[in-house]
Amino acid sequence: MTGGVQTFLTKYWAERLQQPQLRAFQSSARTGHMRTELLPDGVAIYGQAVTVLAGTFFLDSHEH
Repeated sequence: MTGGVQTFLTKYWAERLQQPQLRAFQSSARTGHMRTELLPDGVAIYGQAVTVLAGTFFLDSHEH
């Protein structure tokens, strides 16, 4: 569960339902429950998480 879709859906449904806090369920191979909250500057996601991939990104800020 990444929460990417839930951030979009939280904004959509929170505005229509006039309710800033929602509960979400992801029905997939890795199911899960989470709470979301529409904030003035974004969406907060609350729940339990398991790290399935970790790594380091190196960005080259020089123009080529």
